[in-house]
Amino acid sequence: MAGVAVVSQTRNVPMNRKVKGTRPEDLGPGWRDPRPAWRDWHLVRTCFAVAGCALTAAAVVLS
Repeated sequence: MAGVAVVSQTRNVPMNRKVKGTRPEDLGPGWRDPRPAWRDWHLVRTCFAVAGCALTAAAVVLS
């Protein structure tokens, strides 16, 4: 679950803040769409969450 927090705080949250601070008039031909990078980091975060859930479930079953 630490991986979820690290990815959230260091990757997704800064991207969300940048997007929220972007004004429509700032979107020109040189604007770089952050959605592909956000999607990739969200996938990493989701994999960490699934792994954490699976490890927790395994620990419960094996204990």
